[in-house]
Amino acid sequence: MSENSLTARVLRSTIALPGVVLIIIPALILWWTNSFKPGWGLSGWPIIFPYLLGFISLGVGLTLLVSTIQLFTRVGQGTLAPWDPPKHLVVEGPYRYVRNPMHSGVFISLYGEGLLFGSVPILIFVTA
Repeated sequence: MSENSLTARVLRSTIALPGVVLIIIPALILWWTNSFKPGWGLSGWPIIFPYLLGFISLGVGLTLLVSTIQLFTRVGQGTLAPWDPPKHLVVEGPYRYVRNPMHSGVFISLYGEGLLFGSVPILIFVTA
């Protein structure tokens, strides 16, 4: 299998799965619920807290997600998509400690989005 075809498969599955959950669904939630309230209505210096927590959560979640996708590609020789799974078991990195760190990365990222956008419906979506 050529490296270009594996890269294309990884990009397609990343756009199709976490891309939809991290971009399309939160955008629809914000649009349907009109719950976009950055800063949570705070004023003055306390406004920094939701932004700080949101950026940290988003950064940690995306880092975890990207690193696990890379492990699936490099070690497992596959993608995160169920229709194109890894050919080898991945037990390195976060997979040594967590059963599905990709899900953890997505949940942490969504939590960060909810904090950044000031959206209770997104936070409810994450916990549901």
